[in-house]
Amino acid sequence: MSVAKYKILLEKSISAAISAIEIYNKPDFKYREESFVILLVNAYEIMLKAKVVKESKNSINALYFKENKINKKGEKTKQKVLARSRSGNFMTIDIFGCIRKLRSLNFEINEKLYENIESIVEIRDNAIHFCNDDRMLNIKIQTLGTAALINYLKLVGKWFNEDLSKYNFYLMPVSFYNGAKELELLVGASQNKEIQNLVKYLALKESKNPYSKNSDFHFTLNLDINIKKSPTEGQVNFMKTNDPNAPKIQLSEEDIRKNYPLDDTELFKSVSTENSLIKKNSIYYKIRNKHLDNPNLCYKRYSDPRTNKGTLKKFYNSNLTSLILQDFSNL
Repeated sequence: MSVAKYKILLEKSISAAISAIEIYNKPDFKYREESFVILLVNAYEIMLKAKVVKESKNSINALYFKENKINKKGEKTKQKVLARSRSGNFMTIDIFGCIRKLRSLNFEINEKLYENIESIVEIRDNAIHFCNDDRMLNIKIQTLGTAALINYLKLVGKWFNEDLSKYNFYLMPVSFYNGAKELELLVGASQNKEIQNLVKYLALKESKNPYSKNSDFHFTLNLDINIKKSPTEGQVNFMKTNDPNAPKIQLSEEDIRKNYPLDDTELFKSVSTENSLIKKNSIYYKIRNKHLDNPNLCYKRYSDPRTNKGTLKKFYNSNLTSLILQDFSNL
């Protein structure tokens, strides 16, 4: 008994997605992000083609597209013929052609899902025709790629009733490679104009597609991992002593910059780099200040923390940048 054509396509799609993850998670793989995005887009396109074929009574012909026939004079005619590649094979619709076809068949494509796909395709195109060599862009690729993989899992389960839980569909956190959470502050740091344009394009899309826990699909997702020792593992007992030869342990206040890495200057720089039209004026402060009572976004520290008196210093969570950009886009 022959296997349905759409199932063959789906199997190839899943293989491409797994290959993308395996390449990304290699610790020292050159051209890692570019290869990951190229394979991820390929996985999506083949999966969407599998869905088109499935909904077209398992007919592969649903993937072919027609073009105007060229007469002997080299002129286009009204007659339509199947388009062929340079090798003479029939050409198939691309990833967006698949989405248009599915929408024509009354299959809803979530807007955040579409925006995510469009963004990874844009990164793929830049990788193929140019070069994506920028640390800030690598962060964007991870957040977009993480969301794309979660969206992919949901689509495969919903459309094909396939359970992919046996595979590890996760990307190793970018901090494991670069060792610096402060990379989030590098927006616009690239000296390359093309990379800057791409990062700004992605940032604008991100500001228009904020995360919502109630949404089935996402535009970007961050993976935040904290590594802690267990209460007993490696535990060291100590006591106060006057012995000058005793080992010294330095006790300090918890470093709040881990969760609140931005001060006032850094916050505005992060916002204005994403949108150069934003100025440090009354409108900016009004939008910023409405979020300051949220303890997840703003940490207020006094020079005398025991009485909450003295000079006040504010520190901000990086998520405040996207919220301010979103508020400006809604003006």
